[in-house]
Amino acid sequence: MSWPSTLEERIDRLESIEAIRQLAGKYSLSLDMRDMDAHVNLFAPDIRVGKDKVGRVHFKAWQDQTLRDQFTGTSHHLGQHLIEFEDANHATGLVYSKNEHETPVEGGADEWVIMQMMYVDDYVRRDGSWHFARRLPLYW
Repeated sequence: MSWPSTLEERIDRLESIEAIRQLAGKYSLSLDMRDMDAHVNLFAPDIRVGKDKVGRVHFKAWQDQTLRDQFTGTSHHLGQHLIEFEDANHATGLVYSKNEHETPVEGGADEWVIMQMMYVDDYVRRDGSWHFARRLPLYW
């Protein structure tokens, strides 16, 4: 791969790495704060949702339903974040995460479940901003 070769391209790559790391941090914060508008805007406008839906509107509805039905609270803790570039506007990554989810228990108090996991990501830069093109959670 010839990118990056110039000083400007090398600086762009460093800035891109930081922007992608911030993307992962903002993902965790938006989930924990239940800010679905901020959350869905971390994803590309043409994000696939299931087999036949595309777009942030569908993604927001799915995320909102998933969070409200399954968890009353969350706390995400990120570990190492590895990023590899395909070119100046496309990258892939792995993010380790230890997540705590507060889940409703029928007839009792909510309980916290600890989840060890890793995210497998595809990132895309559009109009100068990095977004998730795809985010696949892998649970241990």
